[in-house]
Amino acid sequence: MTKTFGKRGVGAADRRAPSGYSAYSQSTRVPASPQGPVSQAAAAGAEDVLEEKEGGKFKSFAIASITGFTFSIIAMGIFLESNAPGFFAGRFFLNIVSGIAFLSFAPIVLIASRILADVMRLLRVPRGYSDVLIGVLVGSIMFLPSITDNGPIDWKALAFVIGGAIGGLTYWRSRGFPGLKRKYSTAAEKGYGVLNRTKFENLQG
Repeated sequence: MTKTFGKRGVGAADRRAPSGYSAYSQSTRVPASPQGPVSQAAAAGAEDVLEEKEGGKFKSFAIASITGFTFSIIAMGIFLESNAPGFFAGRFFLNIVSGIAFLSFAPIVLIASRILADVMRLLRVPRGYSDVLIGVLVGSIMFLPSITDNGPIDWKALAFVIGGAIGGLTYWRSRGFPGLKRKYSTAAEKGYGVLNRTKFENLQG
């Protein structure tokens, strides 16, 4: 009878490790990590993106609407200042018009914004872009009277498109800049601050 003890014969190899494995591979095998390098990078990138604040959506909408109407009236005031003297170009008149416009159009703006937000979500338009685009489309409603009357386009309505864009930006900012990389949030806040200073300078003029 041939002894195989201590030898690396076929029988000894079979007893030391099952088929398909070696003793070395068994002793050094490490279970695969559930998160590979790609998954870990994706998770790190997700953590670096700002998320939307919880609650307070109506408050954000109100702030955005008031800001949008204010900028619309400021833009309209540039035209009025060159074509109408005194009271009609003054701050008091612009504030009254802004208040009346907000009370009159806020329900329409709310419904239109909600519908457009759902559309943007279905089309997967990134936040920030979608917020500003919604404001632009809502502001474009002011072109409807000229279009339905089959008359010349009243380009003064462009002021509401500008105001709508800024209103959309205000809403995005009020919600915490969702979708924006965290490292850009400081620059975005500074840019919005410049717009606010422009608004107050015009209102004080």
